[in-house]
Amino acid sequence: MAINFTAPKRKNVDLSFTSSTDILATLTSSLERGVTTLEVNKPQAFTLSSPNDAIVLESILKDAEIAFQADGQGFTNGGNVTEWTNNGTLGADYNVKNTTGGQYPTFDTDDGDNPFSTTGAILFKDSNVSLETSQFLSFRGEATGVTPSVPVGIGKNQEAFDETYGSDYESGTGPFAIYQVFAYETGFNTTVPPAVTSNLTSNIIQSAVGWDQGGATIFNPSIYRPAIQFENNDLNIYDREGSGVSVVYDYLEDNLSTTAAAGEPFVQVIYRDSVGDIYVFNQNGEQIAYEAVDSEGLGGFLSGFKNEPKFKFQFGAFGRIGNLTAYSFSPPAANVGSYIAAFGVINKDITKIKAQNLGRLLGEKYVP
Repeated sequence: MAINFTAPKRKNVDLSFTSSTDILATLTSSLERGVTTLEVNKPQAFTLSSPNDAIVLESILKDAEIAFQADGQGFTNGGNVTEWTNNGTLGADYNVKNTTGGQYPTFDTDDGDNPFSTTGAILFKDSNVSLETSQFLSFRGEATGVTPSVPVGIGKNQEAFDETYGSDYESGTGPFAIYQVFAYETGFNTTVPPAVTSNLTSNIIQSAVGWDQGGATIFNPSIYRPAIQFENNDLNIYDREGSGVSVVYDYLEDNLSTTAAAGEPFVQVIYRDSVGDIYVFNQNGEQIAYEAVDSEGLGGFLSGFKNEPKFKFQFGAFGRIGNLTAYSFSPPAANVGSYIAAFGVINKDITKIKAQNLGRLLGEKYVP
């Protein structure tokens, strides 16, 4: 006989105190010098509204534009993952897939380094060979190589740029909450860890002189750059467009209280408030980083910002899409990957307290 158990939702109880003006009793005494009146008000009381459901993960994620999770997708342990469904509000137009073939990630529940055995995770293995892409799933379905699919040349560079990046995800310039639940395999390069989310990057920016009047190779989106990277104790968000192999930061957070390590589950909620300040919360809802909005650039080779005002978060793929031209001096470890259990973007202000709750609730689900 089958027995079904239904776990009740946790409840929050709303209490509010009210002061009373009602008079409980009035005592009057006639004394020699006049009449004395003593009034006693009813004591302060509280009113109880109906119990409400406590905040749950689904209530926060319902507003996510991008929402991917490995569990509940029907994946088979050890099987190739050719497409991953976006459960966010942008829907199936933002599914990620791999139509190139041969570089598929796999769904995993029992690998020794995978801390997400309960829910499973998608394992994306890195390549470290220049001009070769790693395992990936992208919005465009393919790994754009050295040459964009739209021929470049005089009058064509903007068209090639739009075609290359038009299918990527891009947030607005206001508040957001980005969450990622992931882990690294043993043997990863701490300087260039396995990719979680990534972009291709053009080797020339649109504002450059002759952007749309130059030669046939002026626009060449061939350089890989991570969208978000957690290395050692640093958490970085990179600009999609760059110049050459310079490092361009939208956000640079040094010296987090946690360190990237193999086999460790990481929950990171990156919350930008209405002012532009950025907070990072972990799986316990603890604040592990803060960076005020910064209008001054870093300068030099480390171009970009600690926290660029109103930057857009952009990414094109899970895994390391594109070749490794810019990483030939320090490539990622070969055949070492990242386990991704969940990733998403809520493109609105969910408030700091909800961002903390999001970290805690993700931790309760993925890091029990």
